[in-house]
Amino acid sequence: MQSMAQTYADRYVKILANLIEKTIEEEKEFIIAAPIISTEHHNHRIGIISGLRKCLDLMDEAESVLLGKEGR
Repeated sequence: MQSMAQTYADRYVKILANLIEKTIEEEKEFIIAAPIISTEHHNHRIGIISGLRKCLDLMDEAESVLLGKEGR
């Protein structure tokens, strides 16, 4: 039973990371394609990308903690 749960968790992590990376690429494409309406709007999009990258970093850190490596 644990291996089934582990398999599900592994797949979940991979799918989530792929979705986050895809969203980052979509945001980057939007920044490139859309004219800059305002600096606030542009900075908001950049902030979204930054936050999503932080999520990926935290996922990596969580995996390191699970594997017994040093965390924060």
